[in-house]
Amino acid sequence: MSNPERACLPALRKWGLLGALLLGTAQGQSAAPVPAQESAICAVSEDLPDVRIGGVSRGAFSLRQSGGDFWLQQDALRPGEERYGLETVRCDDLPFTRLNPSLDAQYDPEAQVVTFAPRLELLPTRTLSVSLTPVTPEGVTSLPLYALDYSLSAARFSGGGLAQRGSARASYTNGPWSAQLGVAEAGTSGQPVEVGVSASARYQLDPDLSVEAGFNIPSLLTGSLAGFSGVQGQFSGQIGRTLDTFTVDVPLGGRIQLSSGGRPLGSWTVDAGRVVFRNVPLVGTSGAVLAVIEDPAGRREQAQVYTFPTAVLAPGNYGVVAEAGALGGAAYARGLVRYGLTPGLTLDAQVGVRAGEVGGRVAVTAASLDQVISVGITHHLDGLTTAATVDYGGRLGRFGLGLGAQIPLGDLRATRAAASVATELGGFSTGLSVGYDPSRLGWYGGAQVAGSLTRDVRLSVAGRVGTQSSTFSVTLGYQPNDHWRAAINTVATANGPAIRASATYQPTLDQQWNLAYGAGTGYAEYRRRGAAELAVGAGTSGEVNATLRGTLVSAAGRVYATASRTDDISVVLETGVPGLAIYTGGLFQGRTDAAGTLVFSVSSAGAADVRVDVASLPIEIAVKEASLPLTGLTARAVKVDWRANFGRSRVVDFQGPDGQEAAYGTVVVDGERYDLDAFGTALLPVSVSVLRGQLSLEDGRQCAITLGPAQEAVQCD
Repeated sequence: MSNPERACLPALRKWGLLGALLLGTAQGQSAAPVPAQESAICAVSEDLPDVRIGGVSRGAFSLRQSGGDFWLQQDALRPGEERYGLETVRCDDLPFTRLNPSLDAQYDPEAQVVTFAPRLELLPTRTLSVSLTPVTPEGVTSLPLYALDYSLSAARFSGGGLAQRGSARASYTNGPWSAQLGVAEAGTSGQPVEVGVSASARYQLDPDLSVEAGFNIPSLLTGSLAGFSGVQGQFSGQIGRTLDTFTVDVPLGGRIQLSSGGRPLGSWTVDAGRVVFRNVPLVGTSGAVLAVIEDPAGRREQAQVYTFPTAVLAPGNYGVVAEAGALGGAAYARGLVRYGLTPGLTLDAQVGVRAGEVGGRVAVTAASLDQVISVGITHHLDGLTTAATVDYGGRLGRFGLGLGAQIPLGDLRATRAAASVATELGGFSTGLSVGYDPSRLGWYGGAQVAGSLTRDVRLSVAGRVGTQSSTFSVTLGYQPNDHWRAAINTVATANGPAIRASATYQPTLDQQWNLAYGAGTGYAEYRRRGAAELAVGAGTSGEVNATLRGTLVSAAGRVYATASRTDDISVVLETGVPGLAIYTGGLFQGRTDAAGTLVFSVSSAGAADVRVDVASLPIEIAVKEASLPLTGLTARAVKVDWRANFGRSRVVDFQGPDGQEAAYGTVVVDGERYDLDAFGTALLPVSVSVLRGQLSLEDGRQCAITLGPAQEAVQCD
């Protein structure tokens, strides 16, 4: 052997064994007989190769070869790998196991390496059941929050008239409870100012159950944005769909993190083998069951995508929405129930009363992945007397089809119907439609073609003809990059042609310039999003507009100014990095303030994916994960501590004793080694205390260094 110590090891063990035998004889004791096979194996010379399984080193272990078999020190195998070995012998108090021939182990005596690949058929299979239990993401805590949402706008019209509008809404949130009080006013020249007041209190037991009582608040079932006073409630029962089995192979053992539709299901540390997860909950109508495996070979992902029709509920699932009180000054009550009958069939029933008139609707919806049809009967609801309704949408090969009809049972001549077909032709989206509406347009038809002429230029042509009017339009759009876009549109009607043009310049994510021209006048507007949302604009005909809106938030001992909230759960995100652009669901939410904090809102209806743009991060900022899923939130306001996800570094210039750049040297600080570039610089973590270490120059010289918290250049002590 090339290693003298390894060559001496068998001899030393033999002498040790001989000494033990002599000592036992001298004491009048007889040694236990050694089986012939064990004696023969232990008599074979011993090596200490590096053992590599699946390309991953286990370290150096003893190896003996006998009769074409490999006898490997048993300690090289880990739990779950017991079937990799067959018989076991002991040599000098070390257990050796004969490697299973099916492993096809290879030994390179020159390189002193033993290699073989994992064999799943020799590893155990474990079965784990999974359940969908509420999991609060790490670093997320509920907190009480006070907020004031405000909006102010003023306008001067081309004729000299003035208009203004303002609103303020104060709210308090703590856990599942929230309450708010709002006031809004609006006025125009020559008209008295109108003032409206609203108030509500809400209790959110969990994401599937909420109750709210309010005055002059939006209606859940009619689409009215205000005017409802009373009690509202929403409740849903989620039996959910499941995946029977999801198999993950972990041939080296490791850690598995499992999620479904972005919602964490749990994590497990397992021995080498195969893991079968049973009854995996499937969250939402589409997504993926994702396993993130971390083992000695690194990190990898395994996923299984699932998709279900969005128009129907899972069997046994249901949703209930109800409200009762007054709407528009009249007594009002209405309720909606949806129930999943089968995997492709859902029943919808709605009943309501307003000002003494009772109405309702019953419909059945059938759906597959590419077809959906709904058939129902409506009575005195949504502007209909008594009518049958049919709606269909689906795909037939390359063609998308649509059909809708409302058939009044008491007057068939008032039937309204529409049909459409769409497809792709030569890279262009094309569509045809035809319809009949006796109360408005009579017969009408339309056609549209849209597509890209080049990478930057897009063309859209549309026409519509009817018994009462016809229009034809051509739109040419141009977008050379993410900052610029422009469009010109020509419309021809019975009154003659008209030309409109627009252009948008967005130099940064939080500001935008808009220009528009039409009907002989031009208009320019500037928008900015920061601690508030600001929009100011002016036109060539004398009109001027200005809008300011935002939110003041008091939480966790601080007051924050942020852009207006649009969803029902407030998030106080702490990153520790100032000026960081934050996105949720692909939408820009704003930049963190000087303390690295941003306040925004997300919807309780589904999972929110908080994300940073890694490509735009400064070089001195390191990030562990680019996104953070927020799921299962029940509190109406939460604080998310994401600071551990980010690390800040600084560029430090190192110099030798003579003041020269320490090019291509190395520096060790707090046990961490950093390589220097051609200019003697390196990125080191920011520290609030004095750091001490050692600088090694390229020529081998070494010297001590002391680095202060704000120091950007350091010379050997």
